Amino acid sequence: MTDESTALAVVEIPDTVAVSRDPALVLADARKAAQALIEVITAKPHRVVFGGEQYIENEDWQLIGRFYGVTAKTVDDHFVTFADAQGWEATAVATDRTGREIARATSMCLNDEPNWRKRPLFQLRSMAATRAHSKALSQVLKFVPVLAGYRGTPADELESERQPAPRKTAAPSKPTVGAASTPIAPEQRAKLFALAARAFVKPDGKPDQDAFRSWLLAAHNVTSTADITHAQHGIILQHLETLANVEALSAGPDDATPTD
Repeated sequence: MTDESTALAVVEIPDTVAVSRDPALVLADARKAAQALIEVITAKPHRVVFGGEQYIENEDWQLIGRFYGVTAKTVDDHFVTFADAQGWEATAVATDRTGREIARATSMCLNDEPNWRKRPLFQLRSMAATRAHSKALSQVLKFVPVLAGYRGTPADELESERQPAPRKTAAPSKPTVGAASTPIAPEQRAKLFALAARAFVKPDGKPDQDAFRSWLLAAHNVTSTADITHAQHGIILQHLETLANVEALSAGPDDATPTD
């Protein structure tokens, strides 16, 4: 006689949770999206950084959505009151190319937040919708910024913590070695070459020198590593390191180092 308390049941996994595409192809698409996102974020004059980690904003989430045919729209918003705080609550949905809802999120913006305390209510209403849009998009597309080296939480959700970046006053240039306007040293160029060999790879696994040069010009307006100055070196190095880490997820071993 079978003990019903210990009887085992066979549960069939529905087809809806089966792998629908080759994971390698999914990863390849994600890597392309991540690299394109890096190009855009790197070109921004101001970035959202908290605790040394970078977050992306609503317009960046919209861009990622465009990569995959996903858009967000507000489906509800209303005025809310919590004790002495007032503001707006908004609900947004993310839809695919067919208009099918694939994610939903609700966010608020209240006047008890330091940055919104003295703002008119219509601005709080707009921010509540912005936050809801970013959150809905992030629920299905968060893997792209994470793959690119950014945080997956929308920057809009951290708005109350945002601090204005201090203004930097450029010091008078001096004709000394290492000054911002002077070219970087050979060993610094060598490190960039090594990273480029990992970041830009041809289908046969060899470094793609043409792609590296094209990227350098498009992303940083530099035609050759010999023209990179100390002022530009830091951001180019950081950008290449991120690209190299993304490429490393599926690239083979390096065969050579690109030169220009």
